[in-house]
Amino acid sequence: MTENARVDRFLVEEETWARRVLTRASLAWWTASLSGRPRDYKRMESADRAVNRHYSRPAAYQRLVRLADASDLDPLTRRRLDRLRLAYRSKQAPVDILDRISGAEAKIQETYSVFRAQFDGHSATDNELEDVLRTSTDSARVREAWEARKQIGPIVADDLREITHLRNEAARAVGFPDYWHAQLQLDELDPDQLAETLEQVDRATRQPFQAMKSDLDRHLAQRFNVDVADLRPWHYGDPFFQETPEVFAPPADPLYADQDVVALAAETYRQLGFRNIDAILARSDLCCTSSATRSTRTGSIGPSCPTTCVMIRRAFSTKASPCFASSPPRARPGSRVWSVYPKHRRANWRRGWRRRRPPHSWHSYAGA
Repeated sequence: MTENARVDRFLVEEETWARRVLTRASLAWWTASLSGRPRDYKRMESADRAVNRHYSRPAAYQRLVRLADASDLDPLTRRRLDRLRLAYRSKQAPVDILDRISGAEAKIQETYSVFRAQFDGHSATDNELEDVLRTSTDSARVREAWEARKQIGPIVADDLREITHLRNEAARAVGFPDYWHAQLQLDELDPDQLAETLEQVDRATRQPFQAMKSDLDRHLAQRFNVDVADLRPWHYGDPFFQETPEVFAPPADPLYADQDVVALAAETYRQLGFRNIDAILARSDLCCTSSATRSTRTGSIGPSCPTTCVMIRRAFSTKASPCFASSPPRARPGSRVWSVYPKHRRANWRRGWRRRRPPHSWHSYAGA
């Protein structure tokens, strides 16, 4: 068998395995993230351990290294091997450490998924707390909401410290100084170049940011009737200061309150040339399921859910009810769909989880 034939055979075997096992692992992660059920997190951990077992095989890794060093490979094949080699290298730590990391990650994710802060004498969702931060003009109330968002800290502190030590130990086992360097280099980013780039961005944007921040502080001081010097983190609306408070212009949400945002979005993508929009909507989670578990976690939206489904069927003549599946959210804050949207999905929308990749999705054999 020629060297190229051995490479092709190895890649076919890896891709066959990946289609089956990585798909299962990603779906397990997705299901656990949505349901919050302990048994789903157990399945997620088990699926992740299966990935650990595969990529931690030292003999397969050495074979891959030898194949990747061949001199007569075409660019695409070489790129596939390079990406695969990174996937294997990331798991060359002792399997028991990898499995402990999988268990710790599952535990922390489950804790975050089911946790509800105490606010105003009841268990509050992230959406409720974020609405207070975004809309209230009472300094004492926004501080209470901001501090409620921090209640999970002591609960996960020990677990986070443990997983930090485990990740650093695993990174050092495969030749990196720590987990931070490992993640960057396994994603083909140079740590020094990244740090220098961020320094350049900081220098270039510092002055305009300070000007904008001064203007923002002035608006917020007026809004809360306090001095600028008395502004604190809870006055800025977003818990992580990732979104600008709605003080410079009226919020855009009311503009969409009486609009069918599903129809608008679908028509936009049709004009861009996308096909099968109706089929995508039929698989989307624009409304909740009747699952008792989901209703308990998110708050049942009851009679409003069928209304949403009817609205979408009327707009698209879709026979299938567009209830829970595996598509990311399509509703927009303030829209008709948004008003009946499951609360934890609204929180995910605001956190930007619609952009989050499931685990293992970076193992693209063709490369990026």
